[in-house]
Amino acid sequence: MLNDVLCFLYHKFGKIVNRQLRSTLMDFYSAEVLSTAKRVLMKDIEVMNLSIRLPHVPARRDGENRTAREVDDIIALFTCLDENKLLGELPRYAADGPDSMPSV
Repeated sequence: MLNDVLCFLYHKFGKIVNRQLRSTLMDFYSAEVLSTAKRVLMKDIEVMNLSIRLPHVPARRDGENRTAREVDDIIALFTCLDENKLLGELPRYAADGPDSMPSV
């Protein structure tokens, strides 16, 4: 599945601290791109039909600090999946190219 944000996050999650990961995502991607990635992730998780309780993540964020809240939502979902050893159940995300992902 082609999604630059989720590809980057999947491969960097757990390898760099969440604070740096959060900052990198906020600096590189727009709120719209992050929102789209969150919707894709939420849809992919829904298809997995999990029996675990996921954190409440609103489908849409508006207003001030939207970018930060979108990133926090995505990281919260990844953290929950990781804690339940379910990250490997996600589809394989790919990037359009190296220029579409940040460098850390």
